[in-house]
Amino acid sequence: MAEALAVAHIKSTFNNCIVTITDKQGNKICGSSAGSTGNKGSRKGTPHAASTAARAAGTVAKEKGYSSLEVKVSGAGAGKDSAVRELSSVGFLIQS
Repeated sequence: MAEALAVAHIKSTFNNCIVTITDKQGNKICGSSAGSTGNKGSRKGTPHAASTAARAAGTVAKEKGYSSLEVKVSGAGAGKDSAVRELSSVGFLIQS
């Protein structure tokens, strides 16, 4: 069973949102972006697209046994808050 604490890196720009979940050492567990979840063009920079990317990455990390996250957010896009809320709604305990 994997350890319980992981780190979610959310990079939200005006054109896309990328969510990468790593372990504490920085090894990638899973990742997703707004473009890979089916959003095209200008819709990739929306909060809805960020939440779908966060849900996709969070679901894979949950299946691998992780239960709590530290969240690191960067960028100036609109999807930062919705991505964090979506990770919480997937069932993660947000540590910081």
